[in-house]
Amino acid sequence: MMSLKKLKVLLIEGERDSAEYIINLLYKSDCVDFEIVHKRTMADSLECVESEKGIDIILLDLILPNSKGIHAFESIKSIEDCENIPVVIISDISEIGIEAVKLGAQDFIPKKNITLDMLIRSMRYAIVRKKNELELKQMEERLRMALNATSDGMWDYDVKNNNIYFSDKYEELLGYENGFLSGNIEKLFSIMHPEDRDRIINQNTLCIDNKESNTYNDNIYKDEIRLKNHNGNYRWFLIRSMSVNNGESSPLRLVGVLVDITDRKQEEEIREKSYNNLTNLLDEKLQRWNNEVQINQVKSDRKLTKLTNDITELININK
Repeated sequence: MMSLKKLKVLLIEGERDSAEYIINLLYKSDCVDFEIVHKRTMADSLECVESEKGIDIILLDLILPNSKGIHAFESIKSIEDCENIPVVIISDISEIGIEAVKLGAQDFIPKKNITLDMLIRSMRYAIVRKKNELELKQMEERLRMALNATSDGMWDYDVKNNNIYFSDKYEELLGYENGFLSGNIEKLFSIMHPEDRDRIINQNTLCIDNKESNTYNDNIYKDEIRLKNHNGNYRWFLIRSMSVNNGESSPLRLVGVLVDITDRKQEEEIREKSYNNLTNLLDEKLQRWNNEVQINQVKSDRKLTKLTNDITELININK
């Protein structure tokens, strides 16, 4: 469990009595040395965030003068200086508190019957959760930079929520604006070549339904598909993907990469066309040779027949 020694707290509380109660409660702590800055209005709070240094956590009441409900949290969230500061919602309105957590607040505790242990436990949880969120964000950013540095595109399909994400490079390969394809899997289906669409949908549906698929090998899917770019032309892509599950049920996500193989496919088509041309030319020559052989054979047969007839005729004359 994380140990808290010293914390600088910004308390945003519109009611003086509630603010005094919370401040006195925190100062009773024997395990944490609190430095508390109290503000009553959102305007003063935003100004404080920009001017004060070293704020470790924000305790936010959602009922403030001139700023009530979820808008109070959204105001804090919109400030760049607050991006790295965990926020704990303190309110008697559970619905709004829960909504704030869904929108990014680290925790929510009811104001009624609040205790010191409850506050410290919630702040400890909020700080750890915010730290984990920032680390995850950094990892995602590094992954995004790595992917954008390659010629490959990445996609991630959230099966449960039926939502799909495409990396910027993915859409760049096809010439679409960033975000054009993300979120709407039907758009992806719409740009698939008709001859590939049914096969791709069928094989991935089998995987999602946890059924045997002849294209998934050890949870890895490989295939070649054609996708229409913004100019209406189809390009070839090698698709590699894998399913991610919780070990108990059908996949939760399908993630993978696309590699543009259009140049390779065009070279293959050229080679195949050249091979077919050579094969056709050879067949044509063989056919011509066969025809010539047959013609010569007919001529030889005719000559032989004539010679035989002539000899027969001479023999008959000399009798």
